[in-house]
Amino acid sequence: MVGLLKRIEFWWEERQIHKAYAGRGEEHEDQEYWDELWHLDQKRRRDSDRKLIAKARRHYVPIPPESDKDGFWKEEDDDNWFLTEKGISHLRREIRAEKKASRDIWLSWVPLVSALAILIGAISGLIAYLTR
Repeated sequence: MVGLLKRIEFWWEERQIHKAYAGRGEEHEDQEYWDELWHLDQKRRRDSDRKLIAKARRHYVPIPPESDKDGFWKEEDDDNWFLTEKGISHLRREIRAEKKASRDIWLSWVPLVSALAILIGAISGLIAYLTR
């Protein structure tokens, strides 16, 4: 629900920017207009990165350090670091692998639990048949 509200908030901010500059003639020449859209895009990227990093932490996936060495991060102005496409795909791949490993652990118990349920059913049926 929070993600939907955030998307609506970003949409509303973008709409307000468009409305504020709509009557000024040629909007493509107005630097303030493009600066505001750029800052809104930075907020979207920051929010997206924060969500992905929170998901990685929930699944105990190591987050690469903020540096240009490995190509996972890119430094923008004012010491703002953003995940690159390579960094995003790396984290998503690692999260998927961790989810799969966790799911496989749970699924490994299914045959044992099924066999136990069948055994209990068979013993119950045998006891009911013998007590008649």
